[in-house]
Amino acid sequence: MTYEELKKFFGANVKKYRRKAGIKQYQFAIELDVYTQTVQLIERGARFPRPDLFMRICEALNVEPYQLFMDNEISGGFERFLENE
Repeated sequence: MTYEELKKFFGANVKKYRRKAGIKQYQFAIELDVYTQTVQLIERGARFPRPDLFMRICEALNVEPYQLFMDNEISGGFERFLENE
């Protein structure tokens, strides 16, 4: 996977978890203290967030950092394994 593909994959997961949480882009931007355009760029895969913003995204979406880099269709069994430990 190239860096560009990783950014797109990450962005798609941020968007998926944001929508799953029922948060609009502008609300998400306010919670993260960034411009809406920043959220749009991240979700499109055009930009990768700084480490501090990355952690705020995880907190706002209530996800573990690794979840934003995983394909849930493939890793669902792995996540269930972690829950059972």
